[in-house]
Amino acid sequence: MHIVSILIGLILLVAPLQVFAGSVYCECSRYLRQIVGVNVPQGDAGTYLPNISKWNIDVGDVLIFYYDGVWHVAVVIGFEWKVGQQWPEKIIVHESNFKRCTPTTRAISWNDENLVGIYHPTRY
Repeated sequence: MHIVSILIGLILLVAPLQVFAGSVYCECSRYLRQIVGVNVPQGDAGTYLPNISKWNIDVGDVLIFYYDGVWHVAVVIGFEWKVGQQWPEKIIVHESNFKRCTPTTRAISWNDENLVGIYHPTRY
């Protein structure tokens, strides 16, 4: 029994703290708050309430998604425009954990069916 306690103690000393605390890269809202520096409330993505219209979206706003029972958030970093169109064709977002525990940047369609709202970080 004593040897088991010593082995567990050694594992805890050697293993990275992230393994036990949960990586910030595995939580989309925590990643936006702590790594990207977006002023978003504590809590997970499912607690964010949309507070602006899609027509007022800007860089720095947070998109709220719902994918098959899972909430997700991503910050807007840019747009792709189609010539002559009054709204963007694509919204460029930065996020983490869209791909398991990995930061990514991607373009989503202006009409993405999983986009359920937009949160502007300075409005509470």
